[in-house]
Amino acid sequence: MSNEGRDLNRVELWRVVPRSVPFAIGITSSDICNFRCVYCNQSTIEGIKDAQVLTWDNFILIINQIEDLLKNGKDDLKIIRFIGNGEPLVNKKLPDMIRYISEKKICNRIEVTTNGSLLTNKMSDQLIDAGLTRLLISVQGTSSKKYQDICGFNIDYDRFVDQIKYFYDNKGSCGLFVKTVDIALDNSDDEKKFYDTFKPISDVTCVEKIIDACENVDYSSITNKDISHETRYGGSYNEKKCCDTLFMYLNIHSNGDVDCCGCKYPPLYIGNVYDKPISKIWNGEVHKKIMIEHAKGNRGSIDICKNCKSINSFGSFPEDNLDEHLDEIYNRLCKLD
Repeated sequence: MSNEGRDLNRVELWRVVPRSVPFAIGITSSDICNFRCVYCNQSTIEGIKDAQVLTWDNFILIINQIEDLLKNGKDDLKIIRFIGNGEPLVNKKLPDMIRYISEKKICNRIEVTTNGSLLTNKMSDQLIDAGLTRLLISVQGTSSKKYQDICGFNIDYDRFVDQIKYFYDNKGSCGLFVKTVDIALDNSDDEKKFYDTFKPISDVTCVEKIIDACENVDYSSITNKDISHETRYGGSYNEKKCCDTLFMYLNIHSNGDVDCCGCKYPPLYIGNVYDKPISKIWNGEVHKKIMIEHAKGNRGSIDICKNCKSINSFGSFPEDNLDEHLDEIYNRLCKLD
């Protein structure tokens, strides 16, 4: 387990928050997924709220709002990620969306996190040509059988690997990050097989640990390990008073809902872009009040935050821990207009 592939050139977060613009914005191009991974809410009866595909018109509205946020803010936007609880490649307009963002030059990097099952030579060419900065592929095992076990999907595994190799061979300057989760591997031999298969055809390859991120998933039914003190990237587990992703990330779902959570479902929604622009959500009273409660050490007063387990498990980068500087952050928040 390692942080390899993650941006380790990090500023100490407490020095730069609150920000007028998030470090990263996640856009859900599709809440619909062709997988039902056992550790994801997609596999539960509850599923994903209002699952749909982001329309082109709504995508343009979102990008226009991001431009307004940047125009009125003093900070830059590092990353736009196509991510979420669905499979981004379900949305056939994804390459066009990437190209549109690339041509707008509104962020430093454009990334897509995908299960990779819908990759074809044509799709790979389109993603690369559109200006994608990095593709992150989540692998669910080292065989077709394991895919059935983990995500209930019938995959031609050899073809899947060949498609990843095609992307790698033709990617140019685009990065390729291939990862899996520990529960998708049976033992050390299986882990070796994963690395032997994907390390030669990716820039970065890693194994992440499963964390308790979805409240409707019974994790005790899918692993015998105690994951209560696991961290996603294998870093030290620390009980936090204050959530760091609340100050860094903004996620926009296909139905317009906005949250600032890292890896949690359901998240804490703070607005909807179809009702209020992103600038007034990120820099608005709802977000500010939640940040203040966290800075006061009162996250327990917020129902969804109170029982959140991913606060201690999602990132675990020491540079992001705000707990030693909460008084200073609180004072800055109180001075915001």
